Amino acid sequence: FPVPTAFVIPTYVYSLHISEAGVAQLINDVYTADLNDEQVRDSMKPKLQTIREKIMVTPLNPEVITNLKLFLDSVDAGSFFAVRSSSSAEDLASQSFAGQYDTWLYKTSLDEIVESVKGCWMSMFKENITDYATHFEDYVPGKIAPPTMGVLIMKMIDSQASGVCFSRNFWGDDNEAMIEAVLGQGEGLVSGAITPDRYVVDKYSTRVCYSD
Repeated sequence: FPVPTAFVIPTYVYSLHISEAGVAQLINDVYTADLNDEQVRDSMKPKLQTIREKIMVTPLNPEVITNLKLFLDSVDAGSFFAVRSSSSAEDLASQSFAGQYDTWLYKTSLDEIVESVKGCWMSMFKENITDYATHFEDYVPGKIAPPTMGVLIMKMIDSQASGVCFSRNFWGDDNEAMIEAVLGQGEGLVSGAITPDRYVVDKYSTRVCYSD
């Protein structure tokens, strides 16, 4: 399948940015706290806010900006871009964070994209993310490793329909795949804002076994 032109900012750039922002200790404080304790969780809110603010005000590494500009100059003028997260905690054995981090669509200028990259990183420290991180049976305070995040800058596709294909049917046969799709861009699907159409397809014959 054709893949949109893209630029990848790897996780080590995030780690460098966190160091330059001076928030590594604050992040450690949050992830070593007992976030099941409501009072402790409330006491972490100012630290989360400080982390978010410092991530956004700290300049992006100049070398990254230079390489990002070279990428944008290589793409057709007037193109739109999506800025998307790729977190180390996106898909865990215990839970999935897919769709919970911020995504930025239809960005055009270098400045917009730089701010969107920092916005992806910042979204890891919203209160709903840390709340979700603790809501599973095996949560042990201090045992969740602080996540890191890569960012993908991809040329936007003017899609008529968008979807996600799962390599197996969650509620059926291993020989079946499940597709969930919506009209237009996929953001409404992955954010949970739109209830998708669902198709269960036989992997080998591509026959539609079920749809709703």
